[in-house]
Amino acid sequence: MTPHGVRQVVSAATRWVGIAAVPSPHWPRYVSASQCLDHGVSVHVVQQTLGHASLATTSCYAHVRPGQSAGAYLAG
Repeated sequence: MTPHGVRQVVSAATRWVGIAAVPSPHWPRYVSASQCLDHGVSVHVVQQTLGHASLATTSCYAHVRPGQSAGAYLAG
């Protein structure tokens, strides 16, 4: 699919659901990567899926959520 085709699909989808501002065509990719990371998919799997050469690029999709702490994952 061409970049123009992606823009058309994203634009049509946002109009269909009633969103006034059209997000960038990169938005579905960003949302998908963020959702995968939120659901425990390895950052290395997401990196490979997105085709990023650098893990640092993929890590930009990982965000700390309110109430999250590394301590919650450590055995007490």
